[in-house]
Amino acid sequence: MNKYFTKNILIVALSSLFLTDIAFAYKAPRNPSRPKTTTSNATRNDICFNDTKSHLTLLAPVGHIGQSVSQQPTFSWFLPDSKPRKMTFSIFEYVNNKRGNKIKSFEFDSKPGSLMKFSPSQQDFTFQTGKTYLWQISYICDRNNPINDVFREAVIEIIPKSPILTRQISQATTPMQRAQVYADAGLWYDAFAEVYENPQAKQLRAKLLATLSKLETESANNTSEIKLKDSLELQALELQRISVQKQ
Repeated sequence: MNKYFTKNILIVALSSLFLTDIAFAYKAPRNPSRPKTTTSNATRNDICFNDTKSHLTLLAPVGHIGQSVSQQPTFSWFLPDSKPRKMTFSIFEYVNNKRGNKIKSFEFDSKPGSLMKFSPSQQDFTFQTGKTYLWQISYICDRNNPINDVFREAVIEIIPKSPILTRQISQATTPMQRAQVYADAGLWYDAFAEVYENPQAKQLRAKLLATLSKLETESANNTSEIKLKDSLELQALELQRISVQKQ
């Protein structure tokens, strides 16, 4: 009787874990806003890179404004195989759906053929809660001819942490559980930061990228702007490709 009871408890527990894993996905913020001034020089052939079938790809929402409750969020992207060069991370004001003045810029070495990240905490810089910013990552191909540089950009909104979210995070005991809480709350940057380098969370990281890819595809389908549509389709395609890679 005890063995039967224990066996059933184990089956229920494993089923719960399986269902939780299946349900793991990023949910866009309620009534998400679409950036109106984000651009990129995304093309089907980024000649700066050794593999011209790969592209510099933001591991973040482009079709809608991503959110974070951190004043020092982590920003991530994928850099294709290429020559080691300098990269620049820049932060701009974003007011009334328009790019404002540049606030800060940081330069560092690239890590070709890998996921990369940057956090303002590395430079003792802090975002202000309640404000929205445009961030841009640039791969410097030729300092004498900046037009050849490859860049991508997105918009992030820093929002206050609600009492409910604070309680849920305090109850989460693992990075995976915290990622689930953030993903359910529509906080992309916080969710992805939890699984970015965690070797036990590769599947969850892949699921985040895959669900974001679907959202970017939906954004592409909902716009009639040819350049934006093409950029979002490329973003969705790259996110899907990266999600199945062994990073």
